[in-house]
Amino acid sequence: MRAGHFGGPMSNGAHVRPVKGFLAANGTRYRFWEYRWVNPETHRERDELLVFEQTSRGLSYLGSYETDWEDFKGPVHPAIRGKTLFFPYHDIEILGDKRAFAISFENGPPPELVPGSVSKFVR
Repeated sequence: MRAGHFGGPMSNGAHVRPVKGFLAANGTRYRFWEYRWVNPETHRERDELLVFEQTSRGLSYLGSYETDWEDFKGPVHPAIRGKTLFFPYHDIEILGDKRAFAISFENGPPPELVPGSVSKFVR
């Protein structure tokens, strides 16, 4: 991940898990990693979906989406289907915020998980 220029914390509080496979769209191959970092001092968590481009030279970090890897029934892990990344969240809405269930990469990384979402793509 460091070779791909990911600059986030990678200390003992960091946990990463690769999403199986890759997604190909518009001549670009994307790879994804689930990332969780727990601040050892405050115990606050940071959950993100890391987005990398895979080239012949290796991985290159493109950015991330803020997310939550826990559903009300347990851990959630995304899966690649065609040009879309799916999240198996249960259908719930909290204070008017409905979680995104899929991210289409057909035209590259979208700026938001869903229109009006608080989860923006951060480079």
